[in-house]
Amino acid sequence: MDCEDVVALIDEIRRLGSELDDVETKAAQGGLPARIYRSLSALSNRRGGGVILLGVDEEQRFAVVGVADVARLQQELASVASEMRPPLRLDFNVCEVEGQRVVAVTVPECPPDQKPCYWGRSRLEEGAYVRVGTTNRQMTVNEIRRLWASYRDDVDVEVVPNASPEDLDWRRVEAYRAQVLRRDPESAAAEQTPEQLLLGIHCLARDVGVLRPTLAGLLFFGRTPQYYCPRFIVTITQYTGTEVGQEIIHGRPYLFDTEAQGPIPAMIDKAERTALGLIKRRAYFDGLTRREVPEYPEFAIREAIRNAVAHRDYTARGSHVDVRLFADRLEVRNPGGLFGDLTVETLDEAPPSTRNPIIMRVLQDLGYVEQRGTGIRRMIAEMRQANLEPPHFKDAGTYFVVTLKNHTLLDEETLAWLNQFASYPLSDRQRLALAYLRVNVQMTNADYRRLHHGAVETVEATRELRGLVETGLVEMHGIRRWAYYTLSEEVPAQLQPPLPLAMSGEEKILDYVREYGSIRNAECRELLGLGDDHERARYILGKLVATGELTPIGHKRGTRYVLPNDNISGSYPESSG
Repeated sequence: MDCEDVVALIDEIRRLGSELDDVETKAAQGGLPARIYRSLSALSNRRGGGVILLGVDEEQRFAVVGVADVARLQQELASVASEMRPPLRLDFNVCEVEGQRVVAVTVPECPPDQKPCYWGRSRLEEGAYVRVGTTNRQMTVNEIRRLWASYRDDVDVEVVPNASPEDLDWRRVEAYRAQVLRRDPESAAAEQTPEQLLLGIHCLARDVGVLRPTLAGLLFFGRTPQYYCPRFIVTITQYTGTEVGQEIIHGRPYLFDTEAQGPIPAMIDKAERTALGLIKRRAYFDGLTRREVPEYPEFAIREAIRNAVAHRDYTARGSHVDVRLFADRLEVRNPGGLFGDLTVETLDEAPPSTRNPIIMRVLQDLGYVEQRGTGIRRMIAEMRQANLEPPHFKDAGTYFVVTLKNHTLLDEETLAWLNQFASYPLSDRQRLALAYLRVNVQMTNADYRRLHHGAVETVEATRELRGLVETGLVEMHGIRRWAYYTLSEEVPAQLQPPLPLAMSGEEKILDYVREYGSIRNAECRELLGLGDDHERARYILGKLVATGELTPIGHKRGTRYVLPNDNISGSYPESSG
């Protein structure tokens, strides 16, 4: 981090009026804050770590107040960092900002297998903190246990207490063997007994000399896996609006709700079948053949559901995979965040990683997944080929969400909106980015790359995004890893309708007749503001009669003027004008 980053972060915090989830401020005018270990613990336990800005006062609307003794402050903070368990190696940068010295402290993420990081002078249960929004909160015992368990990659090979081989459906084992042999006829599975086959893939294990199914074995081959694991299911819910409970239908906040249970393959099949049956389909004709296009690409739905089941945190025994369909999107949520070194930004680029290697292996053997890391990239590509924006990924630590939106990026309304920027020197990729920002609050470098099927490298994406900033259509917030982009405040997200053309006197008269059935000379004068100018009113009405747009009924001062189709003799009595 350099001083340019520091200034950009302070500007962003001031603009938002609050700290960031990965950036904390401390005035530190009286020296090192007494409970600074809370910040070190919380930020190091956060994915990606974070930054502490010393010399910036939140109580004064993030005014730069400066640090008096920089050397002493760094020494004291390094001492506290060495007391953390595990010890932290901090990176210090001293910057001159607004005439004051600010110390920017980069706190690295603690290695996943050593979390939670806590203050060594206290017990683990008292010294471990987690970052929640912009605050630091002490971790509970259950959170610590969950954190430990979530970084294990051997949960699926644990034996299930009290379960026995009698709980397995051995017909499923034989079906699995047949599938393996179809993929690899020379597999050792051809010569193995069913028990040897399951032992070899860690779906069966010896527990003090007794054969028992492992979690993976029970979930794939169990007769009723939910007897031992009641919440290892997939729920599918359809809502009418864009939020849960937005509309109540027959006393319920949803249109449809069901559960997929049984072994993993059966759960996946039912969840996919149900979700695909609930989404809308658009019909079109290809020559004489009628075809249908689903609201979302089928592969994207299948991939999201299969990944959720494969990568969920199976230590979260009280949680389930949740598929939710809204009017504008489809969400697939699973317990547990990303595993290992994966991040939302690198999800489609980094090598595949999973906390459930045995479950992944069996799914691969059954043809449900590929372990080549291509699924996410294909999901992104298929969404874009359907003219939809790329999937949205959210890692909340305790859960992970994939969101598919059904809004077409380049519909007629958006194209009309983009036309107002036709004179700007923009590439097609930049115009597509504008279309994306029209319906999304912000865009990151990773979002831009996914929008273009990964055909743009990070450096090139940065250059093109900054080109948009230079046009004044887009604003950049933050810098480097904190950078994101929004539409400029001067650019309306909706197309401004043209001002209505002023109506002529004849048009006003015709509108009046359409609404009231007829018009007289006096009413015409009042409508057009002609005062006592009878001749002017008679002249205008006469023009409309001459063109056939009005027909007179009556005589002299009792004359009324109607539309030609309303010319029925005697319809209107004569009266004085």
